Amino acid sequence: MPLHIVTVFSSITPAEIIEDILNHIRDRGAALLTPKDVPGSSVRPSYVFVGTGGTERIVADLYQAGSLIPPVILLAHDRSNSLPASMEIRAYLESRGVQARIVHSPLPEIGGIIKEWAHFQDVLEKVRNSSLAIIGEPSFWLIASGVDPEKVRETWGLKIKSHPISVLTEELSGVLTDRHQQDLKRLRETVRKVEVSEGDLHSAALVTQRLAEFVGKHRVDAVTVECFRLLEETGVSGCYALSFLNDQCDITAGCEGDICSTFTMMMARHLTGQASFMANVSEVDEVQNSAVFAHCTVATSLTNSHEILSHFETGLSVGIRGEIPLGRVTVLKIAGDGLTKWWVSGGEVVENLRNDTACRTQVRVHLDKPVSYFLEESLANHHVLLSGDHAELIERFLQFAIQ
Repeated sequence: MPLHIVTVFSSITPAEIIEDILNHIRDRGAALLTPKDVPGSSVRPSYVFVGTGGTERIVADLYQAGSLIPPVILLAHDRSNSLPASMEIRAYLESRGVQARIVHSPLPEIGGIIKEWAHFQDVLEKVRNSSLAIIGEPSFWLIASGVDPEKVRETWGLKIKSHPISVLTEELSGVLTDRHQQDLKRLRETVRKVEVSEGDLHSAALVTQRLAEFVGKHRVDAVTVECFRLLEETGVSGCYALSFLNDQCDITAGCEGDICSTFTMMMARHLTGQASFMANVSEVDEVQNSAVFAHCTVATSLTNSHEILSHFETGLSVGIRGEIPLGRVTVLKIAGDGLTKWWVSGGEVVENLRNDTACRTQVRVHLDKPVSYFLEESLANHHVLLSGDHAELIERFLQFAIQ
């Protein structure tokens, strides 16, 4: 569904002025409605472009007719008394207990705002049409990372489906398909170093094949796996499988049954088109305002080079050490029962580490925001790293999405 914006103009405004104003906002990806179009077209939230002054009563009538569904966002510009009218309308709605706010910008910039909102609406539609599968259960240590699937569906429209770990563990044997044999061959050819056996690699590829078949069969857009239970029951980690899936252009895969972090990764992919790195926060340095992020799997497409080692905590099976390019990144997390809380900051990857007392892929990031957040108010442990400087874009998107 496209973004719907109701446009209101005073009846005494000359037609050529209305046309000039509309030319700034047409063809930006949004459906522009007149007040008479609104009945039957109402969506939440309601967006109203206040074209001119003298429109206060028009908007009040729409509200009284039940055609405006809160929250109401009033888009005001710097001409034709648009802002004064918007201020009157906002106060009127507020006095009646209606959540409303004004977004104000010079008229030549309004079109850019609408274009971005239309993109955000497209991303929201992708999320609403997505499904996320959890295989197994959230790992037992994720005591602050739970979600309420019904609240998530109410907020995002996302379907969360649970599947038993047996979909991966039962009869885990057999031969690899041609595709997965080729993928394993490519891995051997591109990896910088391998410290595990051929048997370990083959078993990890079998898990990868099984997980890829599951994703295709159930047509899910994101999946998170109770990977430690997988390792306990089969002796095979999920690190290679999750890395493989995250390297595909349309799939997101997260660790440890962590729905919050996997959703964060999926949302980031829908918004930016990029894969991301889910990690523990393994060290915080308040003097340098830096944090170290580490995990045993990473999409190889995010790295300059990578090595195949054993899984850190157990010394078993397969883990991946990737060297992530230095430069700007975004660190983020979406959490809460309905996935309505978030934190996001820009940062700079300044160092790749090789510490034997932490998970295999390790990066030190200097954060733009104070790292005291991680010690005093963090949204649990796992956070997501995204290449590039997307913090402001993500903030605007989440403000748009969670209203």
